[in-house]
Amino acid sequence: MSSDSRPIYDRLRSVHQGEIDALCSSKAYASSAKGQIKRYLEYILNGWQNIFKATIHGEMNAFDILTYIFFNIISEFALGLLLLWCLFANFPVLEAFYVRWSSLHAAGLSIVNSAYPRLFKSLTDEEVDAAKEALSRPWDKSLSSEFVRVFDLDLAKALLLLAAVMYEPNTIQFRTALQNLNAANKTTNQKAQDDAATGVNKAVQSRADVISAFCATLGIESALVSELNSFSTACASVFWDNDSNWIVVAFRGTTPTEYEEWVDDLKFTQVPAGPWLPDFGKVHGGFKNRIFPDSVDNKEGNQPYQSIASAVQALSQHLLQGKPSGTEINVWFTGHSLGCAMASLAYSRAIIAPEELGPSVRVRDAYLFAAPVVCDVISFQAFNHAIKSTEDRGRTMWRVTNDGDAVATLLPDLGDRKGLKLSSNNVWAFAHLGAELKMEDHPTPCKISGRALHHRTQVKVSSLFSEGQLDLMRQTAKAQGAGLKNWERAALKIPFIGRLVAHGTVYYWDQLSRVGTGECYWITTN
Repeated sequence: MSSDSRPIYDRLRSVHQGEIDALCSSKAYASSAKGQIKRYLEYILNGWQNIFKATIHGEMNAFDILTYIFFNIISEFALGLLLLWCLFANFPVLEAFYVRWSSLHAAGLSIVNSAYPRLFKSLTDEEVDAAKEALSRPWDKSLSSEFVRVFDLDLAKALLLLAAVMYEPNTIQFRTALQNLNAANKTTNQKAQDDAATGVNKAVQSRADVISAFCATLGIESALVSELNSFSTACASVFWDNDSNWIVVAFRGTTPTEYEEWVDDLKFTQVPAGPWLPDFGKVHGGFKNRIFPDSVDNKEGNQPYQSIASAVQALSQHLLQGKPSGTEINVWFTGHSLGCAMASLAYSRAIIAPEELGPSVRVRDAYLFAAPVVCDVISFQAFNHAIKSTEDRGRTMWRVTNDGDAVATLLPDLGDRKGLKLSSNNVWAFAHLGAELKMEDHPTPCKISGRALHHRTQVKVSSLFSEGQLDLMRQTAKAQGAGLKNWERAALKIPFIGRLVAHGTVYYWDQLSRVGTGECYWITTN
């Protein structure tokens, strides 16, 4: 980091620090065994209270209530199993064992990325350059238009790795610091409380070490900018190139051992989108509480999205220094799993109110991997209208799906079905945002579905490399031992287990590396 870039780091750190100070002073860390059990019991109580209230006040019809009860029972059972798993996985001895194993056999990576230790060494220098060219391309020179959409394969690969590296901040040190703070706050010793809060702040900074190391190999910079209203591992970061004109906002997905995040994932109740997303109907309550909570504890009253927007605004001003007049800063969004849900809602706000990101910012595409359902039909209609009402009508929220992925394909999504009329209060009426691109092995064309685009829209997968060059890259990578082993890919064929495995970042990377260029094939949703 040069001395010229130090001021922007200080500015971004101050934005993030406001959230940390507020959380440290107002929230207890709840990932202890007692806290996890308490969350499970609260989930059960709230679920049945909602059913009782809806029945008494006539907010749901009989079918809505029956489906709510069914889904509530299923989610309670799933969360019960996940509670046992998280209690087991967070046992200190097992955590220490995993850290030791990962350092020896998985390049020290988190459990999410550990199946492929070479994941963050996958891009060649030529692929990095191609991705940077796509990131910096002005919107008026985009290959996409209102009736022709281009999925940039080079860009998708880079953004998937940025989404994946978001899982790598050191959570054990952070968790220990939070536990120390929680214990100190139960005492009257002000010095102990201050020391514990300082320990949390140091742990926050050290969490970004792995991300920074990966960015160094790409020649880019990064900074954490939001804790997303939680003391779990969920967070948002910005990535940028000091010598270019682009910013990537990336969101971390669900960590398999974080029970708080599983609970939020399964808070399936839809709630009003509120003032942040005007004209939207209802959105997933657990996701909304992460990015647009109804109340915040910091004295400035900043929402997580406001922290992110402030960071983008400050960073865009930094990047514009020394650039020609009229230069615009491209802002892209990405995430995996829960990170997709956060990115979907944040991207929606950015489309609706781009001025919050800065006067010379151009919101570009979102590349989301393994995206869950996030909203109702009214909301996705409002989102589509917002896209079409802007000058740049070629923008796309790409929802990239691995075949069979449970999160992306098995959750209730009857709101996606054209012509199917369900009550807005029905839990099966969830819908996706964006256009779904289902990855296929070359030469099979990728598939496009969803109602974000007209079914006559031409959709292509594009790359700066020819198909012959891409094939050579695949062969070279395989010869060097890259990619998943045969037995790891065979796991995709195991009933149920395969659907869970297909959700992983490394399986998304493996499949994305098999995608070829060319026109995509439309599949209509009935």
